[in-house]
Amino acid sequence: MTMPRYLFPIQTKNGPSFQYQGIKAALKVALLENRTLVTSSFFKYGRFEIDSERLFQETFDVDHLRKLMPVATVTEYKDACKNESITVMWPQDIDFNNTYFKTELEQLRALVKNIFDIVIPDPDETSQGQKTPDDQDKCVMFYINDGIVQNPSPIQSRTITDLSDFHLRRTGFIRDIGSNAMSYICNGHRFAALHWRNRTGEVPEGERLFRDTFDVEQLSQLIDVATIEEFRYACHGSADVVLMWPYTDKRKTKRSFIKYTKVYEYMRVLVKNVTRISLPKVTSIPESKEASLQLYRSSKNFKCVVMYNTNDFLQEELKSEHEAYTMIEIASYLKKSRHIRYAVDRAMTKFCNGGSYAAIHWRNKTGESCRVGLRANREDITCEDHIQLLNDNSATIARAVHDAMKKDGLDCLYLAYPPYSEDILEYMAAEIPKVYTVSDILVHGIPEYMQEDEYYLSLIDQEMASRAALFMASGSSNWSDFVVDERKANGKKNIFIGNLRGIPSSIINML
Repeated sequence: MTMPRYLFPIQTKNGPSFQYQGIKAALKVALLENRTLVTSSFFKYGRFEIDSERLFQETFDVDHLRKLMPVATVTEYKDACKNESITVMWPQDIDFNNTYFKTELEQLRALVKNIFDIVIPDPDETSQGQKTPDDQDKCVMFYINDGIVQNPSPIQSRTITDLSDFHLRRTGFIRDIGSNAMSYICNGHRFAALHWRNRTGEVPEGERLFRDTFDVEQLSQLIDVATIEEFRYACHGSADVVLMWPYTDKRKTKRSFIKYTKVYEYMRVLVKNVTRISLPKVTSIPESKEASLQLYRSSKNFKCVVMYNTNDFLQEELKSEHEAYTMIEIASYLKKSRHIRYAVDRAMTKFCNGGSYAAIHWRNKTGESCRVGLRANREDITCEDHIQLLNDNSATIARAVHDAMKKDGLDCLYLAYPPYSEDILEYMAAEIPKVYTVSDILVHGIPEYMQEDEYYLSLIDQEMASRAALFMASGSSNWSDFVVDERKANGKKNIFIGNLRGIPSSIINML
């Protein structure tokens, strides 16, 4: 009796349908090499965790697949291979020295160990490339990436493809549901089916669309605007040039430039995965300020230009290159999206009796550094002393805020603050009778889908701050700076918290 030789497909990319295609690729290799296919699991898009695992037998009919080839469960594979060495088939397009791949490999190892309790061996000279396993390799893992699915050489066999497609069918339970539904669809007659994917409406977890944040029609009055999909189509999936300014690190050391290069290499892969747009390789990074400036000035000759880390281009050396428009002028066209403005319109009718109000953005840098870990590795920060100093002066800050409000004849305060600074609400409420936060206006017309989403709640906070008669801004805060620019464009009054009368000089840098 011939001892079975196994092929275990491993994949950690994209959604279930991509993973199904990957299984088909693995199935073809197993057929060609007379191996037993291990029925590995499937996972939700971007969630390769135990709680999103779906077993092979929940998706495909294993008994029907056995008519074509031998199959084994992950448990059977583990039992058979526990004392055997494991060979990994790596795709041809993998660069084993790539920083991103090294990071991905570590994540893959942790994932496979956590879910399947199997250790993936290190790639070595003999395993680099999509090689065919030797006959003596009993236990083989097959790493599946985009290249395997999109260009599955050397497994381009029409006969093998037809066989695998015929025998890889859904479970009997799913097919029974389909059979029952068929009697109700179109009176049991033949019908056409359409799969409408609508990539424009797809948003990967954590990603926010531009139109969810800003009013595209308003911005179009200043400049022509295109979606990522339109850019990808017009540019055939790649950028001609990427504008970069890798000289923002004050130390300007070789080490900082190498770090910039590694981060850009990682971003190239991320952009490709999320937008399906290819960026130029790391060799395109300018090696001097003069080269960056020249690239910036010559970009008008290119059709498809990407600007990487756009804030880098606000440096002193580049101001003369884009002084035609000020940030304030641009801010007048960069309005929040209509659904944000409409939600705030409805809430405003119930807020402060529809009258004027002041707004403050409380950032609390001490809380960022000490409580949520930002910059916590700085030796010059002593958390306990700074927190105590800020707490000791919180009542003083509240009085300074109240005095500024009374000077402008305002008795309502809208407070925007991060989740780790709830204490400031108590101090402000003790001094100022009418203090409101986003929680107070949620019941007044804010759509339910926004109420549990911190991204939308922050946009609502910004819109409320933008409409206030007086805005007290946090220092060194992009959040506050954006609101200040927008308000300056509309001729509204702003003051930084540290400049309020009565604020002790010892805590200004914390505000």
